[in-house]
Amino acid sequence: MELYSKALQDALSRPMILLALLPLFTGAVIAYFSFYFLIEPLHALILDWLQGGVLPYWIDSILKALWGILLGVGAILWFVMAVMIVQLFLGIFYAPWIVAYVQKRHYPSLRLLEGESLLGGIGDFTSLLFRFLGILLLSLPLSFIPFVGPLIWLWPFFYLFYQSLMLDVSGVIFSKEERIALEIRLGWRVKRFLLGLYLLGVIPLLNLFVPIFQILSLAHFLLSEKERSLS
Repeated sequence: MELYSKALQDALSRPMILLALLPLFTGAVIAYFSFYFLIEPLHALILDWLQGGVLPYWIDSILKALWGILLGVGAILWFVMAVMIVQLFLGIFYAPWIVAYVQKRHYPSLRLLEGESLLGGIGDFTSLLFRFLGILLLSLPLSFIPFVGPLIWLWPFFYLFYQSLMLDVSGVIFSKEERIALEIRLGWRVKRFLLGLYLLGVIPLLNLFVPIFQILSLAHFLLSEKERSLS
């Protein structure tokens, strides 16, 4: 709980609040223009068809209302998805800066590594994305199992969350060999810690604001482990 408390205090600082707003603004711009250019032609076509007088007035009114609801829900989902993708991609760039912020503020005696190059980070992210899509496809048949089917979808997304967050955060704290040794030594402890952060991000709407907190929490967790191992 102490690590979560420290991460929450950091998340409420001015630099972290401004950083949290960046994916929301960027995602909103991308969602607006992409949704407009993709849906507007279809929207105009459907409205022309509904206003053509082909159907009775009451059916026409119902279909217009249903289309308006569908359009509104689709726009919200499109915005949320755009923000999540932007957050995932931007994590490559701002996660090392967040780790450095935590290190200077709470663990000044520790030294950070340079981490991977930008091309290396994008390459790792692309490789992870393909592995995630592979697991997602393999999980698709299992999703039709009654009752447990929806829970199956949590696994591939947890894999993506776990691997991407560990890549972004641990890369400037531990070498690759140290990270593997750490995961073996801690076992389920690090997985349980990240599972708690993942479930926090599953909550609708809250998941738009927690990525910075998730990075801060993992940074505290790994830096405290490194400090403990060196003491």
